Amino acid sequence: MALSRDQQEARWEKATATPLLILSLVFLFDYAMPIINPNLEPGFLLFLGISNAVIWLVFAVDLAGRFILAEHKKPFVKRNIIMIISVVFPFLRLLRLISVLTMGMSRYGGSTRNKFGFYVLGGSLLLWFITGLAVTQAERGTEGSNIADVGDGWWWSLITLATVGYGDRFPVTPEGRFIGAVIVITGIALLGTISAFLASFLMDPSGKRDAAILEDTEKSNATIYDLLSEVKALRAEVQALSGSSGPKEASSSKPAAVKKISSAKKPVSKK
Repeated sequence: MALSRDQQEARWEKATATPLLILSLVFLFDYAMPIINPNLEPGFLLFLGISNAVIWLVFAVDLAGRFILAEHKKPFVKRNIIMIISVVFPFLRLLRLISVLTMGMSRYGGSTRNKFGFYVLGGSLLLWFITGLAVTQAERGTEGSNIADVGDGWWWSLITLATVGYGDRFPVTPEGRFIGAVIVITGIALLGTISAFLASFLMDPSGKRDAAILEDTEKSNATIYDLLSEVKALRAEVQALSGSSGPKEASSSKPAAVKKISSAKKPVSKK
């Protein structure tokens, strides 16, 4: 039996998920090493560059293959924005690792709230690590820059992500300032999310309210399903009754009002 295009795409994704995740880790290593240690041997630097180029090519082939297999192209693009961007920035595939770890927490009874908090924390750490590297690469060796090494870059990324902004480190290049704008916007969103998470945790530490809401929702859904089943059964009975007795009764019996009129028109017999 031939598989549909959606099934082929799902099989492709299942087969390539783990290898692409490993390649994203390799890409992050290849990208980070020359920034962390700029004094690497030329041969090793060439090897890292070739490795990054090959990984880019693999990600591009994966995207092209899945796009060809997708039966509906527009929905495919909408639901795979991160994957499309990861062709340019393959380390964004590491978000899938965070997602896998988050899903694994459900096996140990992790609540939805805790899994969401774990996902936010993992994404924040990944953003801090990558932006620290990126701003260091953009600022190192630039005249007037005060971000000289990766330690300065990670420190600047941390205080900017936390929206503290001491001012002891700051980017001077257009690339570095663009990275700073991205971190500030993301940091505001993350702080709002973390604040809401902490407030929810303080008000309901054990997560009983979440469990109660989920239980009530499941009960309501079950009740609605039962009611719909009863309505469906009653409708079937009404249709069966109307189909068996309705036409006969309509043809054999007259309405009460018609009977009264016909009896009133009968002449009265004289004795």
